[in-house]
Amino acid sequence: MRIISGIWKGRKFAPPAGFHSRPTSDRAREGLFNILQHRLDLQQLEALDLFAGTGSVGYELASRGAQRVVMVDHQRSVVQFIRKQIRQWDMRVCEVVQADAWYFIKHAPDQFDLIFADPPYQMEDVRLLPDAILERGLLKKNGWLVLEHEARIRFDHHPHLLFSRRYGKTMFSFFQDQPIASSSSPSSVNS
Repeated sequence: MRIISGIWKGRKFAPPAGFHSRPTSDRAREGLFNILQHRLDLQQLEALDLFAGTGSVGYELASRGAQRVVMVDHQRSVVQFIRKQIRQWDMRVCEVVQADAWYFIKHAPDQFDLIFADPPYQMEDVRLLPDAILERGLLKKNGWLVLEHEARIRFDHHPHLLFSRRYGKTMFSFFQDQPIASSSSPSSVNS
């Protein structure tokens, strides 16, 4: 795995053997950041990476100039791996929190410009995540929530959905903090 762009562009990282996390593929991550860089000012963001796994999205945000990146994962080995990478690359804008994502959502003291959530695909209550985050008020005004999930799961009728993009079996659904006008139906595009 590698960082795609920014000041740490090209840096490679490899989770240790037995790492229990499904990383966002380089192709899907590249597609995600092509969307984000054209719609958000990544250099001014305070971001939250829920279910951080390898940390690839958090590293990418830091590399592209985010002001602050909080990465949350419940697995001790994952948190240790991310902390090691952050120290090795001197990514001072990154913070790592070992916590259950649902607990963090309920107790987070801060708001964020961008929240990226990549829960395990087998997680049964993935459909509840957007509402849990939005109702808790974790997004700043005009903030974005990006949820990575299996393509078979759809949020087409969710009132906060901006649009979705598909990359193979991976889908990114983009939500905003205020309801989207019903006259503009969200689009779903395959890539």
